[in-house]
Amino acid sequence: MKTRIILVLLFFILGQALVYGQTRNNEALAKEYYEKAQGSATNGYLQKAADLEYAPAQYDLAICYANGFGEQRNDYKVAAKWLEKAAKQGYSKAIYKLGLYYYNGYGVMKNDNEAVKWFQKAAGKGNVEGQNELGKCYCYGIGVPQDFSKAIAWFRIAAEQGYAPAQYNLGVRYYEGEGVLLDEVEAMRWWRKAAEQGDADGQNGLGICYMHGRGIKQNRAKAEEWWKKSAEQGNERAKENLEWLNNNY
Repeated sequence: MKTRIILVLLFFILGQALVYGQTRNNEALAKEYYEKAQGSATNGYLQKAADLEYAPAQYDLAICYANGFGEQRNDYKVAAKWLEKAAKQGYSKAIYKLGLYYYNGYGVMKNDNEAVKWFQKAAGKGNVEGQNELGKCYCYGIGVPQDFSKAIAWFRIAAEQGYAPAQYNLGVRYYEGEGVLLDEVEAMRWWRKAAEQGDADGQNGLGICYMHGRGIKQNRAKAEEWWKKSAEQGNERAKENLEWLNNNY
């Protein structure tokens, strides 16, 4: 009886070791394929790495399908499937992107509640894009009850990490007095941070501050300078502001 128990245990341990070894070998092979895939979406290595459950490869493959890169046709449904595979492994970039897919209805049925779920997961992992999107959901009541306090909290977390879109959004809340006391100096401060990183919305906001002397001394030349930078990136509001400036001064 004891001999039988020992044999069973040995077979179990051996089996576990083989599975563990195979997993380790697959992971190493996947990383090798992924490294070989870098710089090319057509050499087949990216697909091989993704098939071996390597999350970064699954994410990159999803992006290839979404944009029709290399041999991958433009197919959001397939892209969403690969994103979900990577997201379920905890890959934060895929988690955030999957939230966007549910938010916009790319390759999946549009579902605000599902979008928020994935944004929350991404935000919890420290993904600044997910934190900013979650802030927007709370700000506008998308998939969750509107809550400016929570919106501000998430915008601030991302903004303090240097994420320009969140810095812009936080500036808007201070400029409008939504969820915080109206503070034009603080609005200008956050818009400047975003603007200096090249964020078109932040540049337009900073131009508004200079034009009307909100939170800073009025300076029309500076307003025009920042509006031009924003307009050159295609910001329609900045273009309208420049047109207004040219027609009135």
